Amino acid sequence: MMRRRLFRAHGFTLIELMIVLAVLAVVLTLAAPSFYDFILMQRLKAVSAQLSNDVQFTRSEATSRNQFVRMRFSSNTSESCYVIFTGNDWMACDCLAAPACTVGGSGSEIRTVKLPRAQGVSLAAGALTPAFRVDPSNGAIIIDHIGFSGTGGNTFSVDLSIDSARSLRTVVNLSGRPAVCTPSGSTVTGTPC
Repeated sequence: MMRRRLFRAHGFTLIELMIVLAVLAVVLTLAAPSFYDFILMQRLKAVSAQLSNDVQFTRSEATSRNQFVRMRFSSNTSESCYVIFTGNDWMACDCLAAPACTVGGSGSEIRTVKLPRAQGVSLAAGALTPAFRVDPSNGAIIIDHIGFSGTGGNTFSVDLSIDSARSLRTVVNLSGRPAVCTPSGSTVTGTPC
């Protein structure tokens, strides 16, 4: 006697698949803005870390080259940037220009970092203190001001921001050591400035 087995088809109906797709679409629609904010915050933290590393790099280059090395910040409506260079004049190089240092000029470019505003993170140094130089003998910074140089405050600050509520500040003390903090009004977690 032969046994007969009944097979039952397993699977999803078209209606079940459409319901799953509809629920998935709603979840993705709700998650997309927070995922974009997460990406922006990671970019802000990455740029902040790169800036701190480049300050340390500037100090090490001054020591290894045994000459002053400068870091100058600039911005316009489409990008913000900084350039690390050697030279006697803080205006010898500008990261907004291409090339940053003119051939045959008084400056020699070491590194340029550009931040297009379309990527969501912008950089701003004070208008009166757009540059500093590092003393090769001790790694200390000397803040260069517009119109005069070598005088000024106890720190050099650079603000990185997505918007007014999400920002980080890199503060370089006169000994040349950078520290990252959150300015007042910023919602980014970290040490307050």
